[in-house]
Amino acid sequence: ASDITARIGGDEFVVFLPNCSQEAWEQIIERVADNNESPPIIKDGIPLLLSMGYAFRIDSDRSLDELFKDADTMMYKQKAANKARSQEMLKKAITQTNPENGSLR
Repeated sequence: ASDITARIGGDEFVVFLPNCSQEAWEQIIERVADNNESPPIIKDGIPLLLSMGYAFRIDSDRSLDELFKDADTMMYKQKAANKARSQEMLKKAITQTNPENGSLR
């Protein structure tokens, strides 16, 4: 009942799990990351990849703003890595285009 999921931008969401242990949260992150590493969803020849950042507060000395900033920084690093991965996947898809009809294989 205390968990909150909210959209904070065009394609950005935040999840607050205030009563979640660090161990449980790490398992959630691992499960989501494993699913992201499996073959990506391809929509109209474009790979859809998830970028995620997270922060965990062990003590109350860190503000929510600091946690958000840390998670946001991590997410943008992942976005940069995923951009390179996506570009490689697109290059591969383009080189596998069927020359007879121009469609992707």
